[in-house]
Amino acid sequence: VGLSSYFGCVSPVYYMLYPRNKNDSVSFFNYLFQTKELQTKLHGYGNGIMEIRMRIQMSKLNSVQLPVPPSDIQHKIAAYLDCKCSQIDTIIARQKEVIEKLKAYKLSVITEAVTSTDSQMCRFRNCITTIEQGWSPAPAEIVGEDGWFVLSLSAVKNGKFIKLSKKPIDANENIPTKLSIKVGDLLMTRSNTRELVGDVCLVDSDCPKTIFSDLIYRISLNDTLLPCYAIFLLQSAFIRQQIQESARGSSGTMPKISHKSIKNLNIYLPSIPEQREISGFLRNKCNCIDTCIQEKERLIKKLTAYKKSLIYEVVTGKKEV
Repeated sequence: VGLSSYFGCVSPVYYMLYPRNKNDSVSFFNYLFQTKELQTKLHGYGNGIMEIRMRIQMSKLNSVQLPVPPSDIQHKIAAYLDCKCSQIDTIIARQKEVIEKLKAYKLSVITEAVTSTDSQMCRFRNCITTIEQGWSPAPAEIVGEDGWFVLSLSAVKNGKFIKLSKKPIDANENIPTKLSIKVGDLLMTRSNTRELVGDVCLVDSDCPKTIFSDLIYRISLNDTLLPCYAIFLLQSAFIRQQIQESARGSSGTMPKISHKSIKNLNIYLPSIPEQREISGFLRNKCNCIDTCIQEKERLIKKLTAYKKSLIYEVVTGKKEV
């Protein structure tokens, strides 16, 4: 549900709802429909063959019981929530701004560390032994005890490996086990938005019976480049600019980066001891920054939960205003 502040048209997938009593507060009903309890009830009335394409019939929507106070109370509740939610949203927006500044600072620290070296520049191809592209099988409806999984694109996120971001594979598929991921693998997204294409991570935990999808590359390095250094190098603004400029595709939202483009990346290649030193420094520095970011994200989560709880308690009369 959303309270529109625009004049225009909507598609047939929307209902436009208006209060029968002209004195009622549309804003009150907007808050009421946002509550988790009502959203859960509405979800139960949905029907369809796909989770993302479920529909609610108006006849069922009309049968939903709502707690509706007198119009003057509705307006009082709406005014109170407008004020309180605005204050909460302001705090959340400030925390998000801090998070973006911390991310920018992290990027600058990484970029400075990997580009301030006195080493010569070379092509990334000089450090690569193989680049493997994954495979995307048919998804499974039910996960068996001995079932296999395929990593989702979101498993590679901002230099981190998200091991739970995976989907079950249909048991009838002939699974290429050679694509099984293992600890230490360097993964890169082959396709994504222009800001995220070429995102990388190191597999840092066991993920048995899991392969990577065709939207992900696995890059194997020779002994001239340490994976722990490569992960920071490939996140630097110096490399990110090259990746975004070389990414191609018919869709502006999901460009792809090719084997050739990856191999042609210009990189700074310091000695192995210097790579270890830089990696150690960046690991400690980035862990501190990530901890700060996580604290801000936890605060945002708490504020969001508090806002939802406040709306529910006020619109249902559990909290007087």
